[in-house]
Amino acid sequence: THDPQLGKLMLYHLSYYRIFICKFSNSGFISGIFKNNFQNFITKLLFLSYKIQSMQIHSLIILASFSLLGISLLLLGFLLRNKSRRFLGKPTIDNIYFYSGKMAVFTSWILLMLKAIFPKIGYVEVPPALSWVATILVCAGSFIMICSFFSLGTSLKVGLPDEETILKTNGLYRFSRNPLYLGVFIINIASCLYFPDILNIICSIYGIIIHHKITLGEEQFLDERFGERWREYKSRVRRYL
Repeated sequence: THDPQLGKLMLYHLSYYRIFICKFSNSGFISGIFKNNFQNFITKLLFLSYKIQSMQIHSLIILASFSLLGISLLLLGFLLRNKSRRFLGKPTIDNIYFYSGKMAVFTSWILLMLKAIFPKIGYVEVPPALSWVATILVCAGSFIMICSFFSLGTSLKVGLPDEETILKTNGLYRFSRNPLYLGVFIINIASCLYFPDILNIICSIYGIIIHHKITLGEEQFLDERFGERWREYKSRVRRYL
């Protein structure tokens, strides 16, 4: 833990609750085969509780943001499944670059979450103010991505769609042609600020470059599919900001 006093308090409470758990499990309410499992389960819960208490607020906010992002994606996944829509489409660039770019982005996000859970990892000490800047960016990027998910609805696709689609110009798409990728870029920049590890920086830069190339490929596809409507929309709305 960060706070030595909290660490001592945790050990004291764990010892106290361990005695209580042993007495409870030996009282006859829980017997035989389940006794050890029950004791281990409760002990792990107590450790988890104190771990959460010892985490800094910005760490909890980052984890909450990613949780909301994951829940939103799962909800849309169920919606796509009910509509018999495929989530994966045709890559806009070479398969190796396309999927390695996705992996680089997700690797950076995983490293960010690991840093939030285990703040001691890494060899660069990040000032608290910079951690909060990164946290605000994570919240902003997550919000933009969630809004983009629901603006796209069943049109959400990783890659190019085979079926007929409509040109989305509502919601955040009134202000950015690619708000989903904008959110991705913001979170990756936040990840580099929060956890400035060389591996994380390389993954983020590579992921952003590849996703920019993906964006260019998708915009070429939209130009071919929607023609003048797309060009008129493109003329009045910026690619990212």
